[in-house]
Amino acid sequence: MKRTALLICIIALFPLILCSCFEKDVKSIELSETDVAMTVGDSLGITAKILPEDAKTKALDWNSSDNKIVTVSDGTLKAKSAGTAVVTVKAENDIKATCNVTVADKEITSVTLSSTDVSVKEGKKIQLKAKTQPSDAPSGVLEWSSSDENIAIVNSDGYVTGVKSGVANIICKSENGKEASCTVTVKSEKATSSTTPTTAQTQIIVKPVYPANNVGVITTMNSS
Repeated sequence: MKRTALLICIIALFPLILCSCFEKDVKSIELSETDVAMTVGDSLGITAKILPEDAKTKALDWNSSDNKIVTVSDGTLKAKSAGTAVVTVKAENDIKATCNVTVADKEITSVTLSSTDVSVKEGKKIQLKAKTQPSDAPSGVLEWSSSDENIAIVNSDGYVTGVKSGVANIICKSENGKEASCTVTVKSEKATSSTTPTTAQTQIIVKPVYPANNVGVITTMNSS
């Protein structure tokens, strides 16, 4: 009876034992991408192919060398910040493949100024403010310049100073060449007088004089 039961167990386990003898290990992994370039905020999916295709494997293990730059989950990459990282996929038997990832910051697509046409008096200052798009792209260093520094000058914060009467263009340019401009008219600070000089007027006053002989005499006086 015991022998019969043992024989039944052996027969039942035989297919499993036989299959395990013929299971194939993973020999290599091929990725759909081995070098990728991404921009902060982008997502990208890459696939892994196991060879031989009938090799025994469970879930593949994905990881990033720097999660601050790029993260990975089941082959989906998400770019976090500018830099480089290596994404690795590994099988249970430590067979692995890698993908080099380069992440760049978003680029500025446009620059606009708070004003496009302003006036300022000689010796006075006004400030122009610059706005870049997209709003989450690093603005970096914006370069300010004047088309004629004899008329108007500008500093790195967008403050424009009128030098002398005339017209100049103030230009703001991003590192990747996007720019915007504002026409600045500088007006003279000289004040015009509201009064006009008066001229002395001569007034003739006729004053009768009666001498003893009763003969009238006319005298002339100047008044101003």
